[in-house]
Parts: sequence; C-alpha cells; structure tokens
Amino acid sequence: MNRRLRRTRTFMAIVLAATIASGAVLVLRNADRIGRTWVTAYFENSNGLFAGDDVRILGVPVGKVDRIEPQPTRAMVTFWVDRKYPIPAEAKAVILSPQLVTGRAVQLTPAYTGGPAMTTAV
Repeated sequence: MNRRLRRTRTFMAIVLAATIASGAVLVLRNADRIGRTWVTAYFENSNGLFAGDDVRILGVPVGKVDRIEPQPTRAMVTFWVDRKYPIPAEAKAVILSPQLVTGRAVQLTPAYTGGPAMTTAV
C-alpha cells in the first residue's frame, strides 16, 4: 500500500455510528480504488464470525468481512460493502446467523431509504 494512500486512510477516518445493544460502533474509512466502502465495527464478541463471511442489508449479501482483531474488551471487525449500496449515516451492525447450520454474517440496519448516508471524505 503506498504511503499516500495509507496517510489518507489514517487522516480520513470518521466515527459515523453510535453504540448499539450488541456494543458495535461503526467507523467509516475511505473507500478504496475498487468500489468498496470499508467499515470498522466494534463488537463485545465475534463468536462464530470469520473473515470471508457475508455483510448483508435486508438479508441480501452486499459485502464481506475482511478481518477480525481481538482486543482486550471487544473485537474489531473490518468489512467492506460494495459502493453501489448506500448505508444510512446512523446505521448499526449486528452479528446474526442467517441459517441454523451455517456461519454468521454482519447485518447492517436499517436499509437506506433516503436522508444522510455514510460518505467517504476525499
């Protein structure tokens, strides 16, 4: 990753969502060059969630979990969403199990219906 892009990502991070019942906080990072919006969420735990699991809006897969980093009191989950799917500025994230016998997924809620959206500062 080039130095300029790394510096831009570092300085452009914005806190965009509040803590929800599961303890998640979303932080939007600037979108990379291939049409993805990168998001970091903090959860009290990430049991059953793995890199490569889906990110969903209204049950529809719109992205993937990139990495999970355990921290002393929480788990930091970094994931991306295809840029063509707007995310409400006050979106929240929850970890759910879409089917009984499969892995978990990150669900973003509510779906975007208008108003302020998470944006990438440039």
